[in-house]
Amino acid sequence: DTDRSRGLGDVYKRQDMGNRNGPNSYDCSSAIYYALRSAGASDNGWAVSTESEHDWLKKNGYVLIAENKAWEMKRGDIIIWGVHGYSSGADGHTMMALDGSNVIHCTWNDGVTTGIMINTYNQVYSWSRGRMGGPYAYVYRLPQANNNNKNETKEKGEFNMEFTFSVKDD
Repeated sequence: DTDRSRGLGDVYKRQDMGNRNGPNSYDCSSAIYYALRSAGASDNGWAVSTESEHDWLKKNGYVLIAENKAWEMKRGDIIIWGVHGYSSGADGHTMMALDGSNVIHCTWNDGVTTGIMINTYNQVYSWSRGRMGGPYAYVYRLPQANNNNKNETKEKGEFNMEFTFSVKDD
C-alpha cells in the first residue's frame, strides 16, 4: 500500500541549478523529485534531472499519457518539457499540475522572480517562448484508483493523490 497523501509541502525558497538539493534551494526537477519523495516515491539515490525523471516516474507507477499533444490536465500530472535526450539543464523544465489550468514549479523567470511558484500552464508556456525546452511536452500520470474509500488497500500503481501546497518567501 502506497499513500501519496503528502505533497510539495514546504519545498520552497529559490531556484538554483547549481545547488539543487535543498533545503533552501532547488531547481525544477529536484523540487518535483523531493516533493514526490516526501509523498512516498522511491529514492533514486540522487535528485533526478529532466532527463532521468522519465524513467524514475515510470519506476514509481506513473504512465506516459501524452507526448507532445493536447491532454486534459488533472491534479497530480507531471509535465516535462524538452525532447528526451536533449532536455538537460536549462534546456528542459518540469512542473506538477494543481488542477486543470494551474501548475506548481520551481523556476527562474526574469532574474528577479525565482523559486517555487504557482502559475497557469498557459502563463508558464508564454514565458518559455521556446526556452526551457517548451513546447515539446511529456505528461505522466499515476493511475487513479476509486478513492471513495481512502482506507481501502491499494494495488501497486494506485495512490491517493491528495496534496497540500504552501509557497513561502525567503
